[in-house]
Amino acid sequence: MVRRCVEHWRQQDHDAVPREKAVTRKSSPSRRPSSNRISWMLFKSEPDLRSEEKSFVKTLYEQCPVLKKASTLAQQFVEMFKQRRVEDLDDWLARAGAADGPTESRRFAKGLQADLSAVEAALKLPWSNGQTEGQVNRLKTIKRQMYGRAKFDLLRQRVLYAA
Repeated sequence: MVRRCVEHWRQQDHDAVPREKAVTRKSSPSRRPSSNRISWMLFKSEPDLRSEEKSFVKTLYEQCPVLKKASTLAQQFVEMFKQRRVEDLDDWLARAGAADGPTESRRFAKGLQADLSAVEAALKLPWSNGQTEGQVNRLKTIKRQMYGRAKFDLLRQRVLYAA
């Protein structure tokens, strides 16, 4: 969503500025941040932003009001999970799935509703499968490193010694 909102700005800059000036402009300190960096700015609360980030986000919200709504929904979702407020989930899903909301938030809400019991369990229960997922990731990383180099015996030895 961020990439689509910023893309037309970049295209306008590219069309308006001659090629040699565009290259020198990229090296200036007032360069526009990447779409990935902008996404992180939108997740942060306002007190956590630096002054130049605040002004950039404010301009972004003025140019694209749908982005402001998406950012607000994302921040509310993060806070809901941090504070484990399962009672706010239905209200958040209704706001995110509203017809006038951003397309991405509607898709996300629809995906959460498809497995609502698991989402509620993640909010209610203190348990996590993070340790299991970490071990699986470690095993897959070792397996990828060993691919095509050795047979199962060496892979087994490496996994056992790595633990």
